[in-house]
Amino acid sequence: MNGLDKIIAQINAQGDAEVKKIAGETAAKSREILENAKTKAAELAAGEQAAAQLKQAQAKAAAQSSAELARRRALLKVRGELIDQVIEKALNRLETQTPQQAEQTLLAMARRYAAGAKGQVAFCERDLALGQAFFARFLQAAGTDQLTLCTEPAAISGGFVLTDGPVELDCSYRSLFESAREQMQDEANRLLFEP
Repeated sequence: MNGLDKIIAQINAQGDAEVKKIAGETAAKSREILENAKTKAAELAAGEQAAAQLKQAQAKAAAQSSAELARRRALLKVRGELIDQVIEKALNRLETQTPQQAEQTLLAMARRYAAGAKGQVAFCERDLALGQAFFARFLQAAGTDQLTLCTEPAAISGGFVLTDGPVELDCSYRSLFESAREQMQDEANRLLFEP
């Protein structure tokens, strides 16, 4: 081998060594890139799975909350219907009282709602028939002599209506029960919907 062949052989050997070195580095870099890609892919898959699980958990919680709200609304509706039934039964009992029972009820109402009142008091036709002696007891129960008896019957089924100038206080059975119904419904709402 002459000198030129030796130089060419040496260049070829260096070139082969350089190619092997570059090939080794490239293979190592390729393995590193591939491993990084696999790790990234696994992280993305885990993230997507976690996101899917979170969405599923949120959907389940929303469905449970919706079902609970529907249950509470149904319960509230039933309670409202029961309250209405109780009120109607109580109104029916009050409206069908004997005259003696009606008088006792009205005297108790006078103590509570007409205490110290002035103006005019009107009764339904049935209670107006209880007469002047009853009205005197009504005034005594109310603790006032500032009320006059309206001789025209009020358009109510029981109870009374107090009028003092432009101010009218409806103490009819139905009005009092409607007020109580709203309070009972508010209490039912509070019990069902407040934490």
